[in-house]
This record gives sequence, C-alpha cells and structure tokens, in this order.
Amino acid sequence: MHPHDDFTAWIRAIQKSRIIQLGPEDPWMDDQDIIQVRRMREQDLESQNNLLESDDESDEEFQDEYFEEYLDVIKLHLPLPKLTEKHFPAPQFLFFSPDDYALFKCFGQQNWCLLTGNEGVSKSWFHWKFILLCYRQDLFHKFFSPLRSRV
Repeated sequence: MHPHDDFTAWIRAIQKSRIIQLGPEDPWMDDQDIIQVRRMREQDLESQNNLLESDDESDEEFQDEYFEEYLDVIKLHLPLPKLTEKHFPAPQFLFFSPDDYALFKCFGQQNWCLLTGNEGVSKSWFHWKFILLCYRQDLFHKFFSPLRSRV
C-alpha cells in the first residue's frame, strides 16, 4: 500500500467516527469507530513544579506563564498514517495545548499562513491536529469552542 492510500483511508475513517467525551476518571476505550476526547486538568497531570526544576526566579515566571491548567487529549481509533520511517510511541493520541488553540485562531484569521520553527517544536504534530480539525470541524466546535474566549 502507498502512503497516500493510508492517508485517504485514515481520513475516511475519521470522518465516519463518533465522538465521545470522557471524564478524567473514565478509562480509554479500544473501539474501531470512536474518537475519544478528554480534558486533563492540572490535578490529572504531573505537578507543574516538577516540569522545570530550578531555583531561578525567571524559570518560575516562565512556568506560570506557559504551563496552563489543562491539556486536551484526543485518542483516535486509528493511529496516524505512517508517512515517514520515524516511529512514534503513541500515534493514536493527539495532545492539544493552549498554544495550539492560539495558532488555530491565527490561522483562521488569515488567508495564507506559514508555520516555521526550530527542529523538535512539534510542527508535524500540529500539522496532524490541523488536518483532523479540518475534516472534523464538529470536534473543534463541540469540545473546544468554549476556549475561543480564552485564546
């Protein structure tokens, strides 16, 4: 099978999937036609204080400003298509941070956009999030629209 065939099959499956929202205590399910969405709050994630350990006051300000109180997680029923030889440990999960929503808002206000950045800043992962939300706009509007006022 060719990579573009995998991508087309993935898109078709994503378009036909049901979407359910899980609470923090609900287990992830293995189901062939469900996209699962979970908002993980600060208490569900590792402590912010463990993310950057430093006695430097500027690092503490950085933590407060950039590490929000939540992370939205989507579990797809199919892993992302393997379009490269690189192996990803959890290719069926996409993690949405508040920064992602700010980028979506920026992209929505422009006719043309170019996403650049240093190696390793998750440009490719953002690409997959963008593709998912382009094909499943109901996912964005149903679960993430309350964030529009915060972004």
